[in-house]
Amino acid sequence: MPEDDPGSFSQERLLYIFYQMLGLCALAPNICLFVVLCYYKIYRRDYMLVIMLCVTDSVNCLSIIVMGSTLFKFYDMGIKENLFPLEDSWICAQHAFVCLRLIGNTAGPLFQVVIAIDRFISISGSSSNVNKLKQAAAVSFVSFILISIPNISAILEANLHVNRVFLHLTVLAGLLAYSLDLFIYMAISQEFRERVVNLLLCGIKSYKIWSKSTQSRANRSQTAFK
Repeated sequence: MPEDDPGSFSQERLLYIFYQMLGLCALAPNICLFVVLCYYKIYRRDYMLVIMLCVTDSVNCLSIIVMGSTLFKFYDMGIKENLFPLEDSWICAQHAFVCLRLIGNTAGPLFQVVIAIDRFISISGSSSNVNKLKQAAAVSFVSFILISIPNISAILEANLHVNRVFLHLTVLAGLLAYSLDLFIYMAISQEFRERVVNLLLCGIKSYKIWSKSTQSRANRSQTAFK
């Protein structure tokens, strides 16, 4: 909801720029996780549900970015034109960031439940399955704690008068939850950590080779021109 005091519009506008920056920072680890999971065949085969969870976290990060952009435009209009658009609940619900949040907030918990059931059924006493269960449990627990905060705040905001600072903090907590999966998997699984490092080193090596090749072609072109 927009802040009623026009004197605070400039601060609110800066806040939503901050939202966009944090959303991009939270999106980056999810992109890295998605690349790692899709790059290795064993992960594509065994971690399909985790890949889908990664996609939903990315959608949630994108929704924060779009929300920051949309609300920034509202406050910018209020400052420059002294005009604030009046919208009813139905029009507000049609904004892109609301639709994205709806997709992310419903699909994410659903995939977590499916992952938990899948890991529970797949336990056969082998250490590999137990480790997978530990990873899924750690990710689900952290996500449950941090994602519950924004959901609870939304309920409180709809029914009670809640301090806006608390609401902003819950958004930040949600962004933190959406960006933690990569680091949790790296902390728990040594194999996953090594694969991430190897992929990163391969990427750096490929970039250096491409850079040298490009520079070499440029030098040959300059020599031929002379």
